[in-house]
Amino acid sequence: MFKKFLILIIFFIIGFSCIGSSSAKEKTKANDNSPQPLKGSAVINITSDFMDYYQEKDQIIATGNVRINVEAQSTTLEADKVIYDRENDLLIAEKNVKIINRKNVINGDFARVDLTQDSVLIDHPNTVISQIKIDSKTAKIYPKKGDESKKDIDVSKGKATFSDKSLSYVLSTSGTKYITDPSIVSKPIDKNSESGFKNKYVIHSKKVIVNRDKDVDIITLLNSTVTINKYKLAEIPSLTLTTNKDTNQVETNFPEIGRKPELGGYAGWGPLFNLPNGKTLKVVPLMTYGGGVGVGALSRFTSDTNRTEVAYSTLRKKFVVEGEQILPFSRDTKIQYGKNSYIENGFFGRQLPEFIIEAVDNRKLASANNFDFDLRSSAAFIQTDHRWSTGRYQVQGNLYNNAPLYKLGKYVDLGASSQVGIAVYGTGDTYGVLRAGPTLTANKGPLYAWLAYYQGGIYGETPILADRFYYGKSNVTLRTRYKINKFTTVGYEASLNLSKDNYDKKLLAENQIFCWFGPDDIKFRIGYDTRRSLPTFDLNMLLGSDRSTLEFDKLKVTEN
Repeated sequence: MFKKFLILIIFFIIGFSCIGSSSAKEKTKANDNSPQPLKGSAVINITSDFMDYYQEKDQIIATGNVRINVEAQSTTLEADKVIYDRENDLLIAEKNVKIINRKNVINGDFARVDLTQDSVLIDHPNTVISQIKIDSKTAKIYPKKGDESKKDIDVSKGKATFSDKSLSYVLSTSGTKYITDPSIVSKPIDKNSESGFKNKYVIHSKKVIVNRDKDVDIITLLNSTVTINKYKLAEIPSLTLTTNKDTNQVETNFPEIGRKPELGGYAGWGPLFNLPNGKTLKVVPLMTYGGGVGVGALSRFTSDTNRTEVAYSTLRKKFVVEGEQILPFSRDTKIQYGKNSYIENGFFGRQLPEFIIEAVDNRKLASANNFDFDLRSSAAFIQTDHRWSTGRYQVQGNLYNNAPLYKLGKYVDLGASSQVGIAVYGTGDTYGVLRAGPTLTANKGPLYAWLAYYQGGIYGETPILADRFYYGKSNVTLRTRYKINKFTTVGYEASLNLSKDNYDKKLLAENQIFCWFGPDDIKFRIGYDTRRSLPTFDLNMLLGSDRSTLEFDKLKVTEN
């Protein structure tokens, strides 16, 4: 009896010892690299060099080349060390962390994966999203509302640089329609080069939104400020970056200096207000001159889809309005409006009706055989004086070569261009212009020149003086620039009406001079339009050069 009792005690002690040792720790070396499937609320597969299991905490600690696949999240986690808390369904990763989720690859120092919420929190993440490299404090990946199969990313306070230096975005205070040649600032600067201009400029955005589609990623900067040496240079209410190279418009703190025909010469400075949702409002008291002295004011509202400027002076006692509203269904379609101000009218140039409101659709319609064809369609209500107004429907086509048709040596290209315009008025009048001719482009060293000769015809009559084609049946157009040195470039544009069949019988239909100064990626431009007696001043910057830095308070990535 005693022997049986002793045997039972020995078995009890041995069993207790086995249980105690297993509850302290089990350490195993992964002899093979096959994933170990483990189940909590989510199924995960773990591969690592070593694995420690703590039974009391129900935790697995994997170390050395850890790779975890979370099947439900379509997410892969890599790190030097990962703690899997089975009770709370948490993965905690440390050192050389990498999160891979569909399009997104994010590196960081630390990550916390909540398997119950299908979310990931990362410390000091750095990643490349849509050609910009992001380095920030934290990032959170979580299911997209309404479609949990997709993921959104929230990133807090950080910096971004362009990972692809071939991408560049021209920012201009004047916008696309006034900039003579955006390529004047399209050469990135090497930060180590001896350019003689060492100062960096910083763009600080309150919020950056990245919309990820199948075909294109669209980046939007909201309420951004441009500074050089802590001096606030410009405000960008809303800036959208895509893979195109269009010029984007910015607002500045600069004084307003210029001349408008129905306002006179003017100068003034006023505050710039940041409004919600990436909008700005600038209000400037003015001193006006020209045939006397007066006072007035200028106000300009800017958003992602609207830019409206209203001015008044006691000198002329007239309101001057100019603006445009991009329509929500297409950025190729807009409403433009003006009163006593110059308005763009395609290849007819800038015109000065007393009042106009016009719906315009301008888009590339076709591309084939080294040619592009653009179509501009518009419908307008126009007033030419206080007593007379009419409607106008107009179609303009522009055919031009997108690659040289013939090369003359290394530096000269030959091409061709053709333009047609037809307008029908509420008065019953019809007016048409057709012209075509060869073009020549020369580009050697500091010299660039574009020359075109047009021969054409004009049909019918227009009841609106501003609509009469000013450039004539026989025309020569020249655009040229010369880089004097690395900081200074001069330019000239002219259009000659050889047939002198415009309404004032003048040979010189356009005559503009320009000067750009500054380093390659940030240029100030001053110029003068002698035909319209209009001075120009603007700032053109290149976002994406080595000297530009993008800082943000918040960044959000949405997957569509």
